[in-house]
Amino acid sequence: MSPLHLLFVVILSINLLMGITSNTFIVAAITIQWAGSRHRPPTSDRLLLLLGLTNAFMQGSVSSEHLFRLLQTEVYNRESVWKTFLILSPSFYFSSFWINAWICVFYCTKIINFSHPLCLRLKMVISAMLPWLALVSVLASLAVNILGIWILGGLLRDNFTTTNTTSNGTGNIINLSYKLFMSIAGCFLPQIVIAITALLILTSLYRHIRHMQQNSTGLNGGPSMEAHTRAAKTILSLVILYACFTVAIILALKDDNWFTESAIFYSYVFIGVSYPSLNSLILIFGNPKLKEKAKNFLCSTLAFYKFNEHRR
Repeated sequence: MSPLHLLFVVILSINLLMGITSNTFIVAAITIQWAGSRHRPPTSDRLLLLLGLTNAFMQGSVSSEHLFRLLQTEVYNRESVWKTFLILSPSFYFSSFWINAWICVFYCTKIINFSHPLCLRLKMVISAMLPWLALVSVLASLAVNILGIWILGGLLRDNFTTTNTTSNGTGNIINLSYKLFMSIAGCFLPQIVIAITALLILTSLYRHIRHMQQNSTGLNGGPSMEAHTRAAKTILSLVILYACFTVAIILALKDDNWFTESAIFYSYVFIGVSYPSLNSLILIFGNPKLKEKAKNFLCSTLAFYKFNEHRR
């Protein structure tokens, strides 16, 4: 194994640990809160729980795929193995993108004041709709991905019947062509939804600031101003993360060094595999309750570590 491969394996392992830990924290924090309450869990918690589960499985799937490809090449080149990863990884990615989009829609409908009757009615029913929309998005992502692989795999298999191409060659072609197509198609619509919600919240924030300035109330707008600012920061962070991920994945799949695996190629891949952990951290810091629980957890962990060190 080359030094570059070894470095990437180490970084990939660290990133896997961070992604699993941060997303497991989201799932555990929300589950514990639900267990101690008799009330129906709010929509935001249900969306975050589904996102945490999806991101955790995504982190495991994507990281395992690259580790297999580097450390167990012969195993990875088996048709059953690379097809499994080809189904799982994009499905988790697209599911996560759509859940993030619905979370942004939820923030948008809760913060922005609508005057149109249709918008007011939508705002009333959106809390009940969004968890189901998120669940349908997850199932639809899996179904579309399986259908796309089945169609593309059949077409490529027909093209290779007259040749002596191995499964390794067919697998590489399917991986490259299919992932490139699905990365563009699967990222486009959720990114538009997130961008629109970001634009609406920024517009609402601008109007809110202007209203306070005209009424000589300054920029301390209380809870409303704080909610606007927090939602704007969270959604803009998601837009930036989303754009970086999309560009990195497309460049990686189009890179001529896909098979030689250069340092530039690994930098693209690293951005892609970092998405689940960065996504969870953005949502943790953008949610006051999760942020506070994360601080308490870190303080408790540090105190426990210092106590054990003192006993030694």
